[in-house]
Amino acid sequence: MDLDAILVVAASAAILVTALTLGWAVLRRTTFGHRRQTGSARPPASWRELIARGAPLTRGLSEAEWDALLGLMQQFLADKTFEGRGGLEVTEEMRVLIAAQACLLILHLNVECYPRVRSIVVYPEAFIPKRAALDGRLYEGPLSPPAPLLGEFVSGVVVLSW
Repeated sequence: MDLDAILVVAASAAILVTALTLGWAVLRRTTFGHRRQTGSARPPASWRELIARGAPLTRGLSEAEWDALLGLMQQFLADKTFEGRGGLEVTEEMRVLIAAQACLLILHLNVECYPRVRSIVVYPEAFIPKRAALDGRLYEGPLSPPAPLLGEFVSGVVVLSW
């Protein structure tokens, strides 16, 4: 075997090892529909009263359902970022209530906790989103008379009005 053949084999082996290492790292981070554990720390006891007040549908949950909801919420809050707009400062109470209502929707579905959502943007009231025109320029509001929105999902971002 000449030196060029040895270098090709060595380079191929290095590429294969790198690809396998990266592939293994990606597979270890992927949950494939299983809920990721967020740790054993329990959420503050004040959350339950806050949630029961702000999300009345939770009042009829069993203890097991409350535990599952709180676990989903912890994952949601750990994985998503929150940002206030229009002068709104997102408080812990807002984050908890938004997470509770979002996680209540998937409580019995055994699905990942909104894997396509990266962040939540919260406005103080209904908002008119900025849209890109066909030529790529931004304009504020739709071409027809403005219709304020209460929420929308765009490219991994949930936009809500508080």
